[in-house]
Amino acid sequence: MPQLIHSLSQDVFINLAYEEWLLRKGHFHGLVLYHNSPCVVMGRFQNPWLECQVPLMNEMKIPLVRRISGGGCVYHDLNNLNFSFIHTQQKIYREENLDLLLKVLERLDIKAYRNERFDLIFDRDGAPFKFSGSAFKRVKEGTMHHGTLLWDSNLGLLNKVLNPKDQVIAGKGIRSHRSRVINLREIQSGANSTAFLKALSLELGQKIEVITEQELLNNPEIKLIATKLKSDSWIFGETPVFNEELRFKFDEWSLALDIRVKKGQIVEVLGQSSTHHPLIIQDILANIKGLSYGHYTLGEALKEKFKVYPEYHQDWQELLKRWASLWRKEDNCSF
Repeated sequence: MPQLIHSLSQDVFINLAYEEWLLRKGHFHGLVLYHNSPCVVMGRFQNPWLECQVPLMNEMKIPLVRRISGGGCVYHDLNNLNFSFIHTQQKIYREENLDLLLKVLERLDIKAYRNERFDLIFDRDGAPFKFSGSAFKRVKEGTMHHGTLLWDSNLGLLNKVLNPKDQVIAGKGIRSHRSRVINLREIQSGANSTAFLKALSLELGQKIEVITEQELLNNPEIKLIATKLKSDSWIFGETPVFNEELRFKFDEWSLALDIRVKKGQIVEVLGQSSTHHPLIIQDILANIKGLSYGHYTLGEALKEKFKVYPEYHQDWQELLKRWASLWRKEDNCSF
């Protein structure tokens, strides 16, 4: 009989480390459920700068996470229940897993269905609304099917952090499929994740075991996986190689930058200016190469370098303002 486990940890890194540890051990067969504090979780092969508002998340202290499975970028908070089906077989039981969730939801008077993308959908006024998405991972020890159930999540914040600025970025990263979403609370006001857990226990006729965060932290292997998941080398360094074009036009001059990023670092940068001395531009670009990618980081580097050329103070000030607007409109980057 499959095990049912409810993790009491609200730390996304610990919970993702726990399910990865169970998967790679190859002896667990069952379902793990957990809630996470606010965070954004992207797929294994995604580009964070194409998927979410990284700088805004930094300011709001919303962690960015890269999971080991594929798929798109999602927002988690404490009003979002996460599920993880883990099997020791090589088959991924997508339909069976989702059908179980649908049966449990029916116990709460919520009638929904799964689509061809393995999303869970509720039709309202003839239009489909998504309240659950899934991602999958297969390793030699078994398979994992994990996903989300939106109960009463902050959809305003979800739309804000998962709405990146328009940028000219070319690369091989997987893009998220945008869908209209709905909270289950809007469908059935009396339902919540606690009621869902009780209904799940009744549907399967077995008790849900509980594991505390401290119990998870007592496992050095889980702690080691969590440390990897928190590292910049994993979150940003595993971003597929990409190129970005930045174009700045001013009253009397223009600047074109072409940036190539690999493993989260700028490995190549080319630039052309319509008026300024090319040696000055090349000097500035040389200062950018090798930096970690991020508009704020680049802006700070430019700010320091521009002090060397005080005769262009006004032009550089305008450039930095334009650069900051790429990062976030509220920024004020000055020197």
